[in-house]
Amino acid sequence: MIYPKVKDVLCKYIEGGISLLESYLNQEDIHIDEVSWVNEIKKNLNNKEYLTAQAKIELVKYKIELFKNKHYDEKKSNQED
Repeated sequence: MIYPKVKDVLCKYIEGGISLLESYLNQEDIHIDEVSWVNEIKKNLNNKEYLTAQAKIELVKYKIELFKNKHYDEKKSNQED
């Protein structure tokens, strides 16, 4: 049984786009928590709301990159002090 996480969704999306992600989330051995972000994405894909799913994924990607860059800048600033 596979329990996909946000990281798994992002990796599949980056690797092969919406179509690969949709087939991944619809595998029989996938178990998705009903109240999870991953389930929201799967529902969007199953309802053919591809742009909505893509926008949600891109927003999370952006927030992660923003956090990583902020963390890197803070770390760099502390090293310079």
